[in-house]
Amino acid sequence: MSSGSRKIKAVVDFGSAYFTIFSEGRVLLRKPSAVILKKSLRPTLIYSGEEAVKRMYDVTAEELLIFPIRKGAVVHREGCVLMIREYLRQACGKHSPSLCVLVGCGLSPEQRLDIEKAFLEAGFTDIFLMESLWGLQQASVKFGIKAGIIIGAENTEIGIFEGGKPIIAYSLDVGSATVNARIKDFVRDNYKIVISEEGAERLKRDAASLYEDDTTKFFVSGRDVLTGRIKKIGIGAKELYPEAVYVFARILKVLSACLISAPAETVRAVEKTGILIAGYGSLFSGVSDYFAKNLEVPVYVARVEDRLPFSGAEALFSDESFVADYLNLRKNTERPSV
Repeated sequence: MSSGSRKIKAVVDFGSAYFTIFSEGRVLLRKPSAVILKKSLRPTLIYSGEEAVKRMYDVTAEELLIFPIRKGAVVHREGCVLMIREYLRQACGKHSPSLCVLVGCGLSPEQRLDIEKAFLEAGFTDIFLMESLWGLQQASVKFGIKAGIIIGAENTEIGIFEGGKPIIAYSLDVGSATVNARIKDFVRDNYKIVISEEGAERLKRDAASLYEDDTTKFFVSGRDVLTGRIKKIGIGAKELYPEAVYVFARILKVLSACLISAPAETVRAVEKTGILIAGYGSLFSGVSDYFAKNLEVPVYVARVEDRLPFSGAEALFSDESFVADYLNLRKNTERPSV
């Protein structure tokens, strides 16, 4: 990160699974939203990120494992404050940056206030909350795309754009982590094997897909619920297809509802220009083909190097007139009935 007299600006993705800090076109930090605290009247941070996740099964009676963000909201204030302070220290050093914090469009005013309070208590006073769908705004204007989806871990943001802003927005409580949870339940219920989160992630990445005829098979190890012994099993993509399609069918349903609520001319534009899908969940196998087949429109998945929605949010955050007008624009955004 560059230094000097000018104020450093950074975009923070306040994610349930990963906390990401982005500045000057690059990711400075992306770590799991997890901490281990030492229990006391004033808890202190012992481990964070990957180290906390790695030690999650070795937590002592004097320690507390916390996942302080759930579905984009603060669920443990002290853990969240300590995590924010530590991660921004790692990414920005002694600098006190101006922060644009990306949040879901479905948060209540109270939940937004909790996020602001967490950053303030962590020592960061120059903060600006922006709904993450705005990170797709520049791509929407540049390519004429009127519909966008950001698939996160526990939430998916769905928006319809017109005139350079989202006119319809919806936050759905499913994401890539929902697929993991369903895979773990499937393996436990059908094979009587308990697999780890890491095992579920590998199955999702290497076996599961949105292709109904996929014959991929992947082996994973887990603990037998009856004997307690470690057992290795092979699971095919066809078995996991219902678990994956459940999540993406819900996203498809909400997107369809958003399109029904949109102006007719906007819908006609979507039919021509298609939809843009971003977020780490967009990398799931078969995503573009699934939406293209069911909606009969072109589908574009944002390239990893495009860094959407972070790069788009950073560009808007640098525009002082946009920041000044943002709150007035947000209150005119509709929420469809689904």
